[in-house]
Amino acid sequence: MPYVGVRGNKMTLNFLPIIKLEPIKTISPSKYFSLKSCKLKGILSENKFRSLIPSSPSAKVGLIAHKILEMAIKGQIQNEHAMELSWQSICENIEGKMKNNPLEKHMVPLELFAYNFEVKKNMVFAIVRKLMKKEPIPFAVERVQKQEAEKWYKTSDGKIAGIVDLIRYTDLGLELVDYKTGSVTDPAENNVPKLEYQQQLKLYAALYYSVEKVWPTRLVLLELDQKEHVVEFNKNECLELLDSAKRDLEEINKNIASRFNPEDFSSPSPESCKYCGYRPICNAYWKKKQDNDKWPIDVIGEIKEKRTLGNSLLKIVLETDQKTIAIRSLSPQRNSFLQENVKRVMFCNLSNDSKEAFYFENLLTVGYPLS
Repeated sequence: MPYVGVRGNKMTLNFLPIIKLEPIKTISPSKYFSLKSCKLKGILSENKFRSLIPSSPSAKVGLIAHKILEMAIKGQIQNEHAMELSWQSICENIEGKMKNNPLEKHMVPLELFAYNFEVKKNMVFAIVRKLMKKEPIPFAVERVQKQEAEKWYKTSDGKIAGIVDLIRYTDLGLELVDYKTGSVTDPAENNVPKLEYQQQLKLYAALYYSVEKVWPTRLVLLELDQKEHVVEFNKNECLELLDSAKRDLEEINKNIASRFNPEDFSSPSPESCKYCGYRPICNAYWKKKQDNDKWPIDVIGEIKEKRTLGNSLLKIVLETDQKTIAIRSLSPQRNSFLQENVKRVMFCNLSNDSKEAFYFENLLTVGYPLS
């Protein structure tokens, strides 16, 4: 049983919280695909349960980009100086929160740890400069009459709610636009937009219609390089998706009220678990995961050896259920529990070393003591 530590959603350094399931009030289109792939992950996300694995620095840069673009579309950034100050202010705010998070404080400043930080910043600034000149996004689209950012919508029953990144009013009708700072297409599917992003936009379309009684003419995924990906849709498909989301919400809340166990909501798979911040406390995950390249490199084992290397970093040898493994380059600051008399431990997000059964700590590795 991997979970130990404090009660509820509070987390202190190196301790795991206990899962407590609460009913979901609403489902957001941006999280519905996650809910479909694993109900437990969706429930905990909608319950604002704190992630037990650090978010990547690149994801933090994505948050900065979204906020800057929102401000620019609303006319809150009028010149180059304001643009630089806004980026700096938002970045410092996010970094301040990271410094207070024991899982993420070692990844500050973002400028050093986020991949392509300056490149993404320059891409965002290129879009902002067009907005300051009242040019549409992208420049080639000249039929845009008006743009609105970060519009909140909720169905009349309150079950589905979310924020649309951008609404463009054009000569041909309105368009719903969703910004993406990472990869948009799926190489395994002829580089069409990822299924989760397609479903997200279709659900936004149905949500928008349920409130405004008007259908968008286009659904668009917009990358930071201003490349557009149009998502094809039909009205019936969108409405069916909306109804399905409401039924899922009702079923989940009914099962939570019936005191189903967390494992009953879990659907472990390499795809669903890869970026899940809750897998350290998911028993179903630990039962199903396999020791191969498809699954995350997470381990649970008993410490058989522990020593400090010449670079002041730690190396430990663990006896797991399958084999004996070694983990090096462990930071004593990030893994302070290793200074105590701890026998059984968990490590998630390890990297493969040069030898089989040898691993090392990376930027997103996190460890926990187990009782």
